[in-house]
Amino acid sequence: MSDFDTKPQVFNFRKTAAGPPRKVTASKAARIVQSGGSVATEKKILTNQKNNIGKAAKILDDDHDSLAHKKVDFNLRAAIQKYRQQKGLTQQQLATAINERASVVTEYENGKAIPNESVVQRMEKALGVHLRGALKGQPFVKPGKK
Repeated sequence: MSDFDTKPQVFNFRKTAAGPPRKVTASKAARIVQSGGSVATEKKILTNQKNNIGKAAKILDDDHDSLAHKKVDFNLRAAIQKYRQQKGLTQQQLATAINERASVVTEYENGKAIPNESVVQRMEKALGVHLRGALKGQPFVKPGKK
């Protein structure tokens, strides 16, 4: 029993198999064990009725899918690769144009990157075409110019 337990443990001692187990204190349970008897230990856990911690913990334990990061959509990866090749750029050249490493472009094209809005916007500007949304595939026009 640790120093932080707020409620004592319950020790059950059964002298004969016929009767129900008796509750005894920790010191009596220790004496019974020393004399060769058997003691069943049961620790009671108190739960708050308003915030049932056990129920919330079970929900968290059962929820494995919501912890995965969102990855680049297939349509976005295909669009980046298509328009980069149409423009005749290598991954390294596109990365230089958007001030990123070549591995960032590779991760976007392979679908392993976690989407970053600013990186996608810089790719759209560098490629000169919208890569997503309703304007997908249309030439990219800077805001304010028509």
